[in-house]
Amino acid sequence: MSSAATDPRPSDPRHRVRATRTAGRAMRSRLLDAASRLFREKGLAGVSIADIAEAADAFPSQITYYFRTKEALFVEAACRDVGKLGNAFTTFEPTGPVGPPVAVNGSNPAA
Repeated sequence: MSSAATDPRPSDPRHRVRATRTAGRAMRSRLLDAASRLFREKGLAGVSIADIAEAADAFPSQITYYFRTKEALFVEAACRDVGKLGNAFTTFEPTGPVGPPVAVNGSNPAA
């Protein structure tokens, strides 16, 4: 008897939908990761859709499917990066004592 006959999940359409949805989220995340890195390194004008697709091991058509335009991908990647930065600040816990303000570039922080 085969394992497919004893396992109801492969024939369950809901399982296929979940698997497809999970793969789609993973691809979208890979595209955002690659785009974010490339945009930081080269800027919006210095990166093409083909560059992002190659870095994410994807097809250029997948970028247009998930984001429509390179500019929309840029905005989403930037928003995600800002959100991560905000989360880092809200979860930051100083490990040592917090001292008085320190002068930077000859300025007087106490003034």
